[in-house]
Amino acid sequence: MSNHIVSEVHKRKLGSLARMAVMALLADKASDDGSGIWASKQTMADELDTTKPTVRAAIQGLIEDKLLEEVGRRPCQAGYTVEYRIDVAALRRLPLVRAHREKGERSLTGKAALPVKPVDRSSYVTGQAAIREGSSSFTQTSLEPINNTPPTPRAGGRKKRVEISDCWKVPDLAALPDNARTAVNHWPAGTYAAQAEVFLSEHRGTGTRRANWDSLWAAYVLRIHGKVMRDAKAGVLVTAPVSAADAPRMPTRSVPFTPAKARENDKSEQLHARLSYALGSDVWERWFMPAALIFDGEGLTVVSPSQTHRERLETYHAMAISAALDALGWGVDWTRFDVMVHPPRRAKAPASG
Repeated sequence: MSNHIVSEVHKRKLGSLARMAVMALLADKASDDGSGIWASKQTMADELDTTKPTVRAAIQGLIEDKLLEEVGRRPCQAGYTVEYRIDVAALRRLPLVRAHREKGERSLTGKAALPVKPVDRSSYVTGQAAIREGSSSFTQTSLEPINNTPPTPRAGGRKKRVEISDCWKVPDLAALPDNARTAVNHWPAGTYAAQAEVFLSEHRGTGTRRANWDSLWAAYVLRIHGKVMRDAKAGVLVTAPVSAADAPRMPTRSVPFTPAKARENDKSEQLHARLSYALGSDVWERWFMPAALIFDGEGLTVVSPSQTHRERLETYHAMAISAALDALGWGVDWTRFDVMVHPPRRAKAPASG
């Protein structure tokens, strides 16, 4: 616990009540140099009687403003806890709150200014020759005009927040922080570009201002990593559109011929290939290879060999089909799930006597 940093926090303008509360709590857990802070965000939320997203947003804003930085991780029962350090020098560069600013101004002028008493030099009798008017000491200082130019702001101050520009794009994978780059390396192909489009659509034109959009993107990557991996496991993929020419080709398999399969075309083959690429060959062989993907006018009909198979596709893989269509850049007005109509079996001819 550092009483010095806690006191400094309460004297400075942090921008909001949430940021002030979180910063004061972090200072309460810090050493005098600002280091040695580790506590889960849920613990901090409980201690402040607020929500975890509020704490997370406040910490992210403090990191973006260079007041707080991540210095490592400490293992815990749930995995790890991030260790932080307060930049005390940056904290002290923040403007004071009004009460402390006015208090400081009063301390500089404890007494009212008094008029300067004139001096009658003619009453002085000295044996020295008169010197020209100037400094009364042995050091002669030339008088220069007053410089009214405002001082240059100190380097390292608070970075200006700006809106996202039309020319900004997400950083290349190599430019991401190590933890964000490791997360993206586990994502399905095309997901990084697709999530970039989602990020841009959420922030462009909304008036949102940030000091560092690259840092906000890295934080966004870490925040959605768990959801991306859960969706990928469930077969729900968000991937960037690709041209039909660049789509992967369908693996060579022995596909059972049925009347419904006979109605498939080249688009059906490309959709099969995209699903095999996105879900893996094992899932495709089990659930999509027996089915027929029929483009019918403005929609898509998925024909299954049995009612159980149809229910499985509709319940667990409808979103995967939609994501594959989006990846290929094909929009459909509707998707329908149906069951193949098998011709009735012929009765065996009676055995001749």
